[in-house]
Amino acid sequence: MAGKEDRRTVVVPNTQGLHARPADMLARTATGFQADVWFVKDGDRFDAKSILSIMTMGASQGTRIDIVARGDDAIEAVSAVAECFERGFDELKSDAEEPPMNEEGSDQAPPQPNTT
Repeated sequence: MAGKEDRRTVVVPNTQGLHARPADMLARTATGFQADVWFVKDGDRFDAKSILSIMTMGASQGTRIDIVARGDDAIEAVSAVAECFERGFDELKSDAEEPPMNEEGSDQAPPQPNTT
């Protein structure tokens, strides 16, 4: 595909790396653009519009990845995909935002004893 080309390096921020949910988010984001979009990791190239290709990268937390796009909307595509990484794939939360856990590991409040 002819047109503009853009590139940006990102780092996988989340502790579980690029598992199925982030891979789906990235593929859906990349598919929204006409530009060809791919990831480059350790010299290997992976199709950013394919969940399977993204998961094949085996990218864990801290992995550096180049986002590369070529096409008329390449700049926009790279920005949108990079934003997914910057947001931590909507998985990163501060401890203050998470609900407290009860003893069983559930986020629901424990049952209250009947005092009557």
